[in-house]
Amino acid sequence: MVYQNINNMKKFIVLLFLLSSTSNYVWADKEIDLIRPKGDDRTETTMPPKASFNEETNEVILAIEADNFFTMEVLDIYGTKVYSCPVMMVDGTPTNYVLPQLPAGIYTLKVESDDVTYEGTLVIE
Repeated sequence: MVYQNINNMKKFIVLLFLLSSTSNYVWADKEIDLIRPKGDDRTETTMPPKASFNEETNEVILAIEADNFFTMEVLDIYGTKVYSCPVMMVDGTPTNYVLPQLPAGIYTLKVESDDVTYEGTLVIE
């Protein structure tokens, strides 16, 4: 009887650990480091852009300190465009963009205007 209770307690602790470790990972937005590609000598925005990916809602959250139109593209590892949408930035206000369901993989997130281009790595698990 005592042995069975100890085994049940072990199973409960393992289950509790798995639930707590996955929920912290799933709920957190993954930061995307957007940088300017080499050779892009166009005018940069005043503040570095901020981007993150929420895997639970399948959204990219963008904040660029500019009042400008941008194009956001998601490229696969072969450079093929798998998603594109227009982006209107207003004074750095974060804006959410829902992506289509993409297979797990490593993608390039490209945000571009006539003035500047930013690129970052988007990982979907």
